[in-house]
Amino acid sequence: MTGFLCMGTAAKTDEEYKNKLKAKRAFYIIMIAAGIVTLAARRYYIGVIADYVSGFYLGFGTSIIASALILLIRNEMIMRDEKKLHGWRVKSCDERNVSIANDAFRTAALILFAATYIYGIIAGIKDQQILKMMSFLVCTFAVSYVVAYKVISLRK
Repeated sequence: MTGFLCMGTAAKTDEEYKNKLKAKRAFYIIMIAAGIVTLAARRYYIGVIADYVSGFYLGFGTSIIASALILLIRNEMIMRDEKKLHGWRVKSCDERNVSIANDAFRTAALILFAATYIYGIIAGIKDQQILKMMSFLVCTFAVSYVVAYKVISLRK
């Protein structure tokens, strides 16, 4: 299974795949930093925010740090072993796996888009702030899709 943080690649050689894994390091480090910021925000606002929110920040920040560390360590282990590197490259370049991952991601994005829209409409009846936030998220999703499509189509 290929997750949305580990989608397939078009690397033709093991060295090219190794360079792509190295490039992912920065993303994982940013994820770790985001988790640390989340934990720091929890610590800073303790006593000001509700216990539920404090617990949410703790769990969310910890899970982001843990998942990024796991992916970072896994990639480091893959890059150090040529057999593993070759095996992972073959698996991540497999057209069937890439197609399944793309279809799953597309389906999840569509469901998230629809759920955000529906929740915004329903919850917006009672709370105008939720309506504004959900409509902002729906618009952000739509605009980011159009921009990403244009940028990616120019690259290919």
